[in-house]
Amino acid sequence: MIDPAAILARLPQAVAIVDADYVVVWENGRLADVIALPEGEPAPLGRRLYELCGWIPEEGDFLRSGGCPVQTILNRDPCAETRHAEGAAAENVLEVRERFLALSARRLTEADMGGASLTKGAPAAEGAPPADEASARRVVLVVRDVTTEIRHSQKLDAIRRAGEELGDLSPEEVPDMSAEDRIELLRGKVLQFTRDLMEFDTVEIRLLDDFTGELRPLLSSGMAEGVPEMALRADVEQNGATGLVASTGRPYLCPDTACDPHYLPGAPGARSALTVPLVLGEQILGTFNVESCEPAAFTEDDVRFAELFAREIAAALHTLELLVAEKYSTARESTERTLREVAAPLDEILRDAAWLMERYIGHGREMSDRLKRVLVRSREIKTLIHRVGEELRPEPTRTPLPAGPVHPALKGARVLVADADAHVRTAAHTLLGRAGCEVETAHDAGEALMMARSFPYDAALVDIRLPPGDLAGAVAHHEGGETEETCDPGADLADEMRAGGYECFCALRDFAPGLPVIFMTGFGYDPGHSIVRARREGLHGVLYKPFRPDQLMSELETAVA
Repeated sequence: MIDPAAILARLPQAVAIVDADYVVVWENGRLADVIALPEGEPAPLGRRLYELCGWIPEEGDFLRSGGCPVQTILNRDPCAETRHAEGAAAENVLEVRERFLALSARRLTEADMGGASLTKGAPAAEGAPPADEASARRVVLVVRDVTTEIRHSQKLDAIRRAGEELGDLSPEEVPDMSAEDRIELLRGKVLQFTRDLMEFDTVEIRLLDDFTGELRPLLSSGMAEGVPEMALRADVEQNGATGLVASTGRPYLCPDTACDPHYLPGAPGARSALTVPLVLGEQILGTFNVESCEPAAFTEDDVRFAELFAREIAAALHTLELLVAEKYSTARESTERTLREVAAPLDEILRDAAWLMERYIGHGREMSDRLKRVLVRSREIKTLIHRVGEELRPEPTRTPLPAGPVHPALKGARVLVADADAHVRTAAHTLLGRAGCEVETAHDAGEALMMARSFPYDAALVDIRLPPGDLAGAVAHHEGGETEETCDPGADLADEMRAGGYECFCALRDFAPGLPVIFMTGFGYDPGHSIVRARREGLHGVLYKPFRPDQLMSELETAVA
């Protein structure tokens, strides 16, 4: 024989029958335990449900709209419930005495009990209706303690809200905050949520440098002196739990620091620790570590919550990295644009100043000194623009930001570009300036020689079809009189094909024998054999237009090495 009462008594939930006045007329013996009835209190049978739960209806707190499920069922039309049996149940969650009880109610009829009286043997409540009327308005109620589930859900919601607040920066705030200001704001929020939400007092966050593998401290609170300065890397050996987690991407729970091989001293008196990775997608950004003075202080729930919180921190860090990258890119673009706009006017100033020096070098020391200062100060303008641009670039949050193509040999190299095409001169300023070169340009061979005499260069790019300009005059001014051509391109060469670039190369070779010169040409055929002759006379190299930027950089790096 099956004993339904015995089966009901073994359920973890409380099952009760409540009348229209919320009086418990029957229950399976579990109600006192589920609602945590204080010791010494009378048994639930015959008592009002509200009184048992310690809940005052007028001051009650149901988590969802709809109110009390018992009242909801009693207010429904029984005929309608019969037609729509699937909607006959009513549910809600009641918060009482810092606990949460899930209530699920459904109408109970005499037919459900085979016509038996459900009030028999139960003490009548004061003011209760007659038995036959009360039996027509009864509710079967299932009561469950869902405190743990609700607390978990609330904590998850709080973590999500905390994540939103971690990365919450209004458009009005961003322009007025430096990268360090934003990081400091994030540190404060993380520390606040770690203490108030996660209930951890000791915390350390380290960020992983993708290039070096170093784990650099971002936030440290409650740790012993010297711990933040401890050098750690993302490695499983000799880098503690932090290095292990950063290397594997898996959380590490240390229940007892005294016997854990991966524990490195952190907080004073720490007996247990928990370390989880800061993960964004599949990328490990760093580690989140908390410690406690109690052994085995962290549970699997703490691990899950810490992982979720760490993901929110990672998302906030990613947002900050994007802001830093955007500001970094804007600063670099502004610098390049400024240099591009001032390049041509500055070159004009330099050429004019060099021309004046050539013509008036013997007309007084004062004028010569002033012209030299004009040249020096004009050249300093570009350097100052570069310096200001570098100062405007923010420090990276985690990993150093790429500064574009890396050509260390070209940084600071002074390059003279001689070409009649304005587009070529502008492109040279942009491309070589981005690589760190200091570029100055000339329209023709005469200007190129004049510029070379006003300041030393590390390399020269010369178009083979460069117009000669006043090259003869420039040479004469330098030597103090009229001179013959330094090179004869060949009497058989037509005038329109005379190699101004070759003449410029010869003049530069005579004036600065050690200056590497690179020819630029758009012709594969060299009718005057200028390239062949220049190679025999020390030409460094040739670039055939249109050449790729990497070819140009390679030739220049070899030239200035």
